[in-house]
Amino acid sequence: MKTLPIRFLRIPFFLIICSSSCLATQITFFLRPYPFDQNATHEELKALVSTPGKLAIKTLRNRSDTRTAEGIFSTYWGYITASDFNGQIRFPLKQQSQTIHILVTERIVPVAMIGNTIHHWEIDPSAPAVRYSYTRSQDPKTNITSWKIEKVSLPENNRIQLDTIVLFAKPSSIYIPEGIIPVEPNPNLILPPIYVKKNINSTVPALWMIKMRQFFKPITQEIKKVSETYYSEQLVQ
Repeated sequence: MKTLPIRFLRIPFFLIICSSSCLATQITFFLRPYPFDQNATHEELKALVSTPGKLAIKTLRNRSDTRTAEGIFSTYWGYITASDFNGQIRFPLKQQSQTIHILVTERIVPVAMIGNTIHHWEIDPSAPAVRYSYTRSQDPKTNITSWKIEKVSLPENNRIQLDTIVLFAKPSSIYIPEGIIPVEPNPNLILPPIYVKKNINSTVPALWMIKMRQFFKPITQEIKKVSETYYSEQLVQ
C-alpha cells in the first residue's frame, strides 16, 4: 500500500491592530521607565539626547522593570483608565483646542452639586501637585509640527479644568521633559513620553481610586471585524 505524503495547506491570515495613530479623535501617550538611577543633571540629559541611540539603549535597559509604568491611573474629561502593560494611556478626544494640561498628584477632591452629582474636581491642598501645559502648533514657514511643554502654576482656585489629564502619582516620581519637541502631524493628540521613576508608589492612588471610581466612566476597548483578514481596535465610549 502506497503512503501518500502529507501536505499542509498554508492559509495566510493577517490580524491588524490599529495603533493610536490609526484611530481618530483620540489622545494618547506612553509612560516609560526613567532612564537614570537618580535625578539627571541638565548636562546628562543634553548628552543623552544629543547622542543618537543612547537614549534608546538606556530605556531598553530599564525595561527590565516594566511594571514601573504599568497600572498607573489617570483621568480626563470624566473618564478613568490605567496604563497598560506597555505603559500606554488612551482617552477619547473631547476637545478641539490644541492645548492640554497634565496635572500630577496623588489625590483630587470632588465638589458635589446635588447628591452624587459632581460639579467639578479640585486639587487636594494636602497632596503635592505640579501642572504642565502642552501646546501643539505648526510653524508656517517650515511646516514642522511640535509640542511646547512647560511647567505652569496651579490654578488659584484649585479647580481642575476639563482639558486636564490627571496623572495619579507623586510629582517627585514623574519626569516630564520641557521644551519644544517636534512630532509627526496627526489628527490625534499624541503626547511625548512621560517618564516614571523607580521610587513610584502606585498603591496609594489605587486605594483612593477604589472610593472614587463610581464618579468616572471607564475606558474599554473592542476589536472590530472589518473584513475576513482585517481587524481594528477602537475605544468604546
